[in-house]
Amino acid sequence: MHAELERIYGPTIRYGPPEPLPIGLATELRKAAESRNRIASEARRLRDARNAYRFQRLLQAQHGLCYLCEEPFSDDKPPTKDHVWPKSRGGKNVRNILWACMPCNNGKGDDAPTEAMMIKLREINAALDAEPLPKQAAPIPLAFKRRLGLVVRN
Repeated sequence: MHAELERIYGPTIRYGPPEPLPIGLATELRKAAESRNRIASEARRLRDARNAYRFQRLLQAQHGLCYLCEEPFSDDKPPTKDHVWPKSRGGKNVRNILWACMPCNNGKGDDAPTEAMMIKLREINAALDAEPLPKQAAPIPLAFKRRLGLVVRN
């Protein structure tokens, strides 16, 4: 029966321990994975730094006031990042975030934004977009420049 199956379907696959990778190939794969991880880590660091700067500018643009109740933040009303269009409804972009006090943010929950909220979001984003970025931006790491093709290896 086994010989007939091999005649119809071809030789059967023998399962067992995998063949070892050649040492040179295994080393190259490991180095490539480490390089990808380094670049991804650096990209996350740059994104986090950019977002932190944006959130700081956002707080200044809001003059330290909650965008919902328009009262200043305090120990009783600490600032929290509020997704104007809730994340549960697809609002995951960083331009969708404004500072709100904790009671207002908790009270809003995942309700859809009102027209007034969307107008305020557009006004603040327009003000932030009009403001130039600082001259001393974080330097782009060499590995990331190479990945983008901005630097040719020697």
